[in-house]
Amino acid sequence: MPLLTKLTTGVFAAALTLIGQSVAAQETLSADQYADKLNAQLGLSRSIRPGTRGLTPIVPGSLDSGTQEIVIPAISAQDQINIRVQFDYNSAALRPDQSEILTTMCDAMGQVEARSFQIIGHTDAKGSEAFNQALSLERADSVRAFLVDSCGIPNDRLTVVGMGEALLLDGEDPEADAQRRVEFRALG
Repeated sequence: MPLLTKLTTGVFAAALTLIGQSVAAQETLSADQYADKLNAQLGLSRSIRPGTRGLTPIVPGSLDSGTQEIVIPAISAQDQINIRVQFDYNSAALRPDQSEILTTMCDAMGQVEARSFQIIGHTDAKGSEAFNQALSLERADSVRAFLVDSCGIPNDRLTVVGMGEALLLDGEDPEADAQRRVEFRALG
């Protein structure tokens, strides 16, 4: 059986709330504003109990047997950081025009005293569920590689998770470009 990561049901409930909301245009935040959101997440991550069960995304090393519990706290919509890192359809390659927003996130992460950060990849609903889960993990890993190589963030402070199409931002258009995004979480 593959190694799976279990997410809190609170994340799923928060995501369902978001699905019902329309997707607004992404506003561009400064590094300081992203850092404020990451710091707000730190308080939430310190209050979570281990062993909570929920969604099961694909994580690296999933060919090994066993189960690993990783808990991700539910975060209010205003504190979430869903960056629409643009990926072409069926691609995990970062587009060159995306380096500016990722560099801003690098600057924000440098201002936050988090133990670690999670990078959560998402896809649209085109294609099979299994394909989308694997693609979302590859997308998160592409962002991780950028943060390590271009920003000098230590690899051991970054965890990648693939959610596939499980948490769509726009429930009315599951194939919209807005679904292809990367979410950032700061963990205490």
